[in-house]
Amino acid sequence: MTTLTPPSREACTRRYATAATAAALLLALTGCGSDVAGQVSAAEGAGDGPRRSGTMDGAVADASSTPSTTPWTSDLLLAGSPLAVEDRIVVPVRDAGGTAFDLAAVAPDSGEVVWQVDVPLPDNATDADVHGLSLGSAAEGTAVILSYEASRSASGLDAGGSALRAAAFDAGTGELLWDIEAPGELMYDFMLDEGNAQIADIPAAAHPVIVFIPTLDMVEPDDGEVALRATGVDATTGQSLWQYQGAGEIQWWTGDVLVAEEAAPRGNSTWLTGLDRNTGAVTWQAPAPAGETYQFNWYIVDVRDGAVLARRATNERLTSDTVYEAFLLNATTGQVVGAPAAVGPLSSTGRIAPSGDAAYLITPGEELRALSAASGWTIPLPPSGEQGVRGFDADGNIIVSSNGLVTVDAQTGQQVGTVTTDPGVSEPVLGSRPGEYQFTVGDWEIFTGTQDNTLSGQYADS
Repeated sequence: MTTLTPPSREACTRRYATAATAAALLLALTGCGSDVAGQVSAAEGAGDGPRRSGTMDGAVADASSTPSTTPWTSDLLLAGSPLAVEDRIVVPVRDAGGTAFDLAAVAPDSGEVVWQVDVPLPDNATDADVHGLSLGSAAEGTAVILSYEASRSASGLDAGGSALRAAAFDAGTGELLWDIEAPGELMYDFMLDEGNAQIADIPAAAHPVIVFIPTLDMVEPDDGEVALRATGVDATTGQSLWQYQGAGEIQWWTGDVLVAEEAAPRGNSTWLTGLDRNTGAVTWQAPAPAGETYQFNWYIVDVRDGAVLARRATNERLTSDTVYEAFLLNATTGQVVGAPAAVGPLSSTGRIAPSGDAAYLITPGEELRALSAASGWTIPLPPSGEQGVRGFDADGNIIVSSNGLVTVDAQTGQQVGTVTTDPGVSEPVLGSRPGEYQFTVGDWEIFTGTQDNTLSGQYADS
């Protein structure tokens, strides 16, 4: 059963070591060979529409049903995490015996099944041989991407084995658009929040190019070795568009830009590389320090809203000193926005402003610093058990966690008030909880059962 909560960065990294674990929320191409990417299996009935109008455990939706505010629990058994796509919930499901797997769309206000279709399988494979189902959306939400592993039995000259697969479905009807042997796992978007890696978004959600990352059993390069690191695939056709040969993993995205953290041989230095998501071409590399250096290392703090917030540690060759600096980079060009700021050696957390032209960096127990093209400022911070930039209020003030939640003027750094609701926490705080909160669709909060693998919804005002 695929876990229903986003894994930590450490867990995500471990997943690259085996193709048997669940894929993530975006796609990135790997080393299975571009000749398989984009081949639609005619035997799977591409373009034939949903092949099952009934259900395994749930009822098909009645188009004349009237929405209500009554809480619901679906009879469907989850086989992976649900995904909000437009005005419905899409989720991998299974039968009670775990021997049949489908993809279903559910109405958020009733739990009724809108459509339900088979998971496409290669020859000599059965539903019982399907593992690690996970979802992403693409093509501006019109397509649902399913990533999974399928095993096939030996037959004749075919020795059988396991392979990662991906399939795309029309979000409105469930029609199979294409299915391929995938060149890797769906790409995770790693973000930092209070020092912990989080899944901050679904990278494919509004983009026509999905990205696959190779698993370690596909390619196992040494540190700093140039190797196949990603592949871009057309979300509407499944055709391979580009492959990227680099020296490190692509782990972040914003708009049309992918950001990779790369390394020199033997770990002497690390740097950041920006790639055009549509073509896979390198568009910039983070600036190297001036003068003679022994090594330098870049660390991502935040990537969003067309900008990259990062720290760089530089070991100077002549003095053996280490200099720590923070940079705000334009994600499209790689150019430094404003001036870099000197920071301390302690791990920093921060957040990019919605405008993308400013960022705010915290060194816990020491200072809050603004980086922007206009002007920067620094204010001291008192000792506190937990400090971080949690977001921004409607007036553009920074919401900072420091002995409670306070609002800070983004232009001056002065405290202007306090707040009671943490924007970094998306879970509802009132009412009973029928399970683990996933997301809100319209007026409905969607939950998954932590023990029974069920899907349920409750009206947000209940």
